[in-house]
Parts: sequence; structure tokens; C-alpha cells
Amino acid sequence: MGAQYLLLLIVGLVFADGASLVDVTIDEIVDSCGPYYTGYGPEKAIDGDTDSFWDSKYIEQYYNNWYITFKLSQRYTVTNVKLLNRGDSLHDVTKFKLEASDDQITWHSGGSVNDVMTGSHVWQGFTGFSASGKYLRINITETDSGIQPWLSELSFTGYAESLVDVTIAEIVDSCGPYYTGYGPEKAIDGDTDSFWYPKFIEQYYNNWYITFKLSQRYTVTNVKLLNRGDSLHDVTKFKLEASDDQITWRSGGSVNDVMTGSHVWQGFTGFSANGKYLRINITETDSGHQPWLSELSFTGYADLSGSGIQHGDEISESPMKLADGRYLSDDRYL
Repeated sequence: MGAQYLLLLIVGLVFADGASLVDVTIDEIVDSCGPYYTGYGPEKAIDGDTDSFWDSKYIEQYYNNWYITFKLSQRYTVTNVKLLNRGDSLHDVTKFKLEASDDQITWHSGGSVNDVMTGSHVWQGFTGFSASGKYLRINITETDSGIQPWLSELSFTGYAESLVDVTIAEIVDSCGPYYTGYGPEKAIDGDTDSFWYPKFIEQYYNNWYITFKLSQRYTVTNVKLLNRGDSLHDVTKFKLEASDDQITWRSGGSVNDVMTGSHVWQGFTGFSANGKYLRINITETDSGHQPWLSELSFTGYADLSGSGIQHGDEISESPMKLADGRYLSDDRYL
């Protein structure tokens, strides 16, 4: 009873904010490296049969880029991986990394492992990943002999994500000065009659921007924008960029077909701007003059892995603890 009570207490503390660690559901395998031997396709790595395994072929020794790409049932932040080597000390995985994407074009690093145990057919568990997206790729970067892996099983846990309103903490920067009463905060004040109006910037400047500090790290996927509608200062093109330090900025997507001459909300999807800071950069208006931007809002996914959640241990009936703190058992992991 004491151990069970302690576990419940830990779980209560871990998930007090409402985010729960769940099994990641895979919809389908969309890609893998090269061909494979008949009956040994990549689906064998997720079929639940610990005696089957994935065996790719016709790839040179030390290729070190053996991968499987999964489409997930929804967007997740994957934090934990369970892996089962074949255990022959020849085809066993020794190193791997995770990558995630929302569109299979832009991939984000989700973490890596360099110390997978070989020569044993027991489950191994690895934590501390942060792979957020609708698509997940495991890339095996080394085996113990350099030849293709025999990967028996894989499974993932993490946090299921829901689309949320992006909360802005503050505006940290914008291009140039602005007319009194028309600062960049007017673009997010909820008043559709007010607008941001920068000044003293030449025509066709095409680099009018506002930089926001977000309340936490997000992946911004959707933008709503409201032009003033005067067909002179209306935004026609813009792009999103994201950063974690305001030094290195990553492209998050762009739009080239904003409607002008109308004071109605417009919505745009398909962005992937990951970071603690978000910048909207207006790259064109209908006349080349500075924009009159009435309102902006963003939706996306909160980065749950970076929100201070502490991951509790799962319980195994007879766990074996390794020197580095990881656990092994025949059927579960910590």
C-alpha cells in the first residue's frame, strides 16, 4: 500500500496541470529507407510481436541513416521511447535520433541517444525527448557492426496536443517609430477599429515587422489577420519567423495572397513557427506604403515538454536499474 500511495502521489504532482502522458498512436508508416527483405518490412517494428523484426537490405555498411517515418493519429509531443533490439550483437541499434514534422518538409530535431545496449533482447527505455509534430521519424545512426539494423519493436509515449490560442506576453520590438496612438500593440488589443501605423519608413520598404514574446514556447500553425481595408495600406504578403533567443530565427511559412480592400477577418493555415518568440514580417502592401494593421491573432500547439512538467516513473514488476539510471525489464520500462 505504501508504494502504491507513493506512486499515486507522484502522478498527482506530475500531472497537476492536466497534461497526461499517453501512448502515441501511429496511423501508418509513410516512408522508410530503401527496400527490405520479404516479411521483414518496417511494420514489423510496431506489430507487437517481439520475435519479428525490420530488416532493410541493399544498403552499404556504415550507412548510418536507417529510418522509418510514421504518421501519427494526431499531433503529439513525443518524450519517451521504448526500443527492443534483436540482441545478436551484430545488427543491434547503438545510436538513434528522433525528428518531427507537421508537413514532412520541415523537420525538427527531437533528441538523440548514443548508448543503446546491445547483445540483449530486452526492452530499453529512453526519456528526455521533445519531438513535436504530426509526423515522427526515427533515424538509426549507428549499429554495433555498421550493417543494417534488426529492429524488433518500438513504442512511444508523450503528450497529445490540442490547438490552442497563442498567448502573447509582450511586444519586444517593431520596425521604426509609429504615430502616437497607433503603436504595434494596437494590432493585438482586440479593438477592430484601432490599427498599427508605423511612420518615417520609405515606400516599398517591405520589411514591416512586430516581434512578440509568447507566454511559453509554441508551434504556431494558424494566423488570423484583419486589414484596415482602405486598398492603400492593406497587407498583401507576410511571413512568420520564430526564435528561442531572438538571435537565431527560423522560417515558419509565408502567405502571398492576402485579400485587400476589405475590413473582414482572414484566416491562414499551414505555418510551422516553433519558438518562444514570434515575428510577423509584412513583406508587401497593396501600394507599397506602410501597413495599417487592425488586428492579429495566432493559434497553435503549446510545447508541453518545455512547460516544467516532471515525468514520473512507470512501475515495472521486476525492474533492473542500469548504472546510468535507466531501467530494463522483459515487458515494461521506467
